[in-house]
Amino acid sequence: MTPILVGKVCVGVVEGQVFHKNVIGSKHMLRKPPAWAFDISTLDQAEIAGARTVQIRDMESGREYVAPIATIRARGFLVTRGHGRQVALGLGHWQLQREGGLEQMEMFG
Repeated sequence: MTPILVGKVCVGVVEGQVFHKNVIGSKHMLRKPPAWAFDISTLDQAEIAGARTVQIRDMESGREYVAPIATIRARGFLVTRGHGRQVALGLGHWQLQREGGLEQMEMFG
């Protein structure tokens, strides 16, 4: 297990090829447009540690969102809203993890 840091704060861990990050949806999800954002350095660290996929767990709803890091980089957009340089990926590009498999998120739902 490799910790992923922003400064001295651990924001997630890499286990195998997955960067796991726990969030509080009401606090961390972008509203306009709806998206999950990452400090660019965390994706760099995660890839160096061997991650190919990100799994976000919303601690409020219990939902788990999964996307390849390559998709985040290719389809994401840059965000600078007071928390450093970030890249965000709209909810329509995430798969929602359910028991027994993955489900594509609705683009506008």
